[in-house]
Amino acid sequence: MSLALEDLSLSARDVSLQEDAPFPVRMKGQLAAGGMLDFDGSLQLSPAFALEGDARIDELALAQAEPYLQQLADVQLGDGTLNLNGRMRTDAQQPFAFEGSGGIKALSIRAPANDEPLIGWQSLQTEELNLRLAERQLETGPISVDGLFGRVTINEDQSTNFGQLMAEPQQEGAGKTDDEEPKDSEADPFAITIEGIELTNGALRFADKSLPLPFSTSIHTLGGKISTLSSTSAQPAQVALEGEVAEYGLARVDGTLHAWHPMRETSLKLMFRNLQIPEYSPYTVRFAGRKIAGGTMDLDLDYTVTDNQLDGQNNLVLRDLKLGEKMDASNAMDLPLDLAIGLLKDSDGVIDLDLPVTGDVGSPEFDINQVIRQALGNAIKSVVQSPFRFLASLVGAESEELGQVEFPAGRSDLLPPQRERVAKLREALNQRPELVLELPGPFSRTFDGPALQRGKAIEALRQRLAEAGRDVAEPSLTAGSNQEVVETMFTASYPDAYLEAVRARFTQEQGESSQDSGFDALAYRNHLAEKVIAAQQVTDADLRALANARATAVRDALVDPSAEDRIETDRVRLLDPGEIDSEDGERLAMEVGITAD
Repeated sequence: MSLALEDLSLSARDVSLQEDAPFPVRMKGQLAAGGMLDFDGSLQLSPAFALEGDARIDELALAQAEPYLQQLADVQLGDGTLNLNGRMRTDAQQPFAFEGSGGIKALSIRAPANDEPLIGWQSLQTEELNLRLAERQLETGPISVDGLFGRVTINEDQSTNFGQLMAEPQQEGAGKTDDEEPKDSEADPFAITIEGIELTNGALRFADKSLPLPFSTSIHTLGGKISTLSSTSAQPAQVALEGEVAEYGLARVDGTLHAWHPMRETSLKLMFRNLQIPEYSPYTVRFAGRKIAGGTMDLDLDYTVTDNQLDGQNNLVLRDLKLGEKMDASNAMDLPLDLAIGLLKDSDGVIDLDLPVTGDVGSPEFDINQVIRQALGNAIKSVVQSPFRFLASLVGAESEELGQVEFPAGRSDLLPPQRERVAKLREALNQRPELVLELPGPFSRTFDGPALQRGKAIEALRQRLAEAGRDVAEPSLTAGSNQEVVETMFTASYPDAYLEAVRARFTQEQGESSQDSGFDALAYRNHLAEKVIAAQQVTDADLRALANARATAVRDALVDPSAEDRIETDRVRLLDPGEIDSEDGERLAMEVGITAD
């Protein structure tokens, strides 16, 4: 780096060319690119050039220092002025050393080939600045930064854009001819120690591309502290920052971070509160192919890395989330989000998800983006694939049984255990107000048919008895008082059969001394009943009517006006009946469906 001086004034006294004979000098001038330079010290000409004294620089345009700064960081300087006040020295053993105070005003730093500011501030000041090029060391006291602005990005591989600022140390022998001897110092990284940073009135653009829902937001009114940063120590820095997001959002960062070795020891908690979700729709489209129409988000990202081993505990809380239109996204996961949200959103409109993440970040196969993305996908799939297990967990019911309502053969009434199950289901639905149940009434010809035949036969008997003036609600087909009517029903169903022949089958010849007639009347009546039952015709309409009655019974129990926790009628839909098989021959189970509007 070279500085051009104008209006230079130079004075020297007792000038000497003798060895080790410094003499006083004073220099003052205007820097051509902007700024003032003032030096008051001593100059030695022999045996080697040496300059030492008090130096002051006011308002130096930093664009001139870009080549020198690029030895430390791969950046480009825009605006910014430097102020230094302290003691400087340069000689044969020390190319340059400075100890004093310093500050930079109105700085703008950009990454190469990027016009967007990477970082900048209104003012940066430290009262202790110690730079020694021979030792490749830079040490500062606490640094105060006001009006910080810039971008903080966590990349998909968990690296940060600030970590990438530091220039790679030149490899030994790189850039030299075969005749040149590489210097050891050129292979050593620059040692940097900063005794803390205090921020006020900052504004940052934060983006985390490693999340399954890639996240980006602007933070303003940022302030806080970062403790000592050292490139040569294993001790991480303490971080405590807080700022505002949009009008009513909050952002906070706490924990520890080793800026130069983040994978060795890092423990950071990033907390975001009351963020408006719709503005992040581009990221939800990438994850699930859906825009967000409304809602707020709280996000807690808790990352701990020790010797490349990641232990992440992420918590996502969504309030009053509303999905928007579907969008095409090649990498979006195929997830039934409407149902998942209906299951996860409680009666207060809150979704609370925990997403633990672990892995070896040092492994070439480890992909933090894929791991977290998969964790969220699995959390959603586990809910939608077993929705009634999830609902049962809310009310302490048997996991899978909550989605099944069982019926005896030919019946549509709910037995006591099933009434309790429906009550539990009703209780769970009140905790998930966006869910809608679908009830496909079940039937089975082989299971329900015989019971329906018996029911039809009893109903036919009741009607005949009523015509004869006998009003019996549940008459018996085998009662002796009903025998004549059942015989009439038998002959009507089997006109070619003779009752005398049937009676003879149940009559045994008796000895002369026997008082009994040998006629088994009960067996005879049972036979007639069985034949009358078998003669009844069960149609598809009968089976479907039974199935519909079963679905209606469940719906009525769910929307029962007398129940304090009744659900709205429009949250229960009756579907077309379906024929199924009974698994055990004792009951038929209706599989309740679940969806979300």
